[in-house]
Amino acid sequence: MKYLIASTAALLIATPNIAFAKEESAKSEDTEKVRCKYQKVLGSKIPEKVCRSESAWAEIERERIEQRRTDRTRNRNSGN
Repeated sequence: MKYLIASTAALLIATPNIAFAKEESAKSEDTEKVRCKYQKVLGSKIPEKVCRSESAWAEIERERIEQRRTDRTRNRNSGN
């Protein structure tokens, strides 16, 4: 009987926390959608699935564009 009361009390205490955690994760999912892509892996024929948030993909794209600019500038200045 003691265990039944203790387990019931624990469930009642934990339930609002579980519901709150689900609400928080739902809010974060709504604001930050996750997109997955398959990317080629060097030395493998099997592509790797990579999942990131939209903002992370945007940051990677900005870095890629900046790297291309830097490479072009370097090539122009090298005298080739």
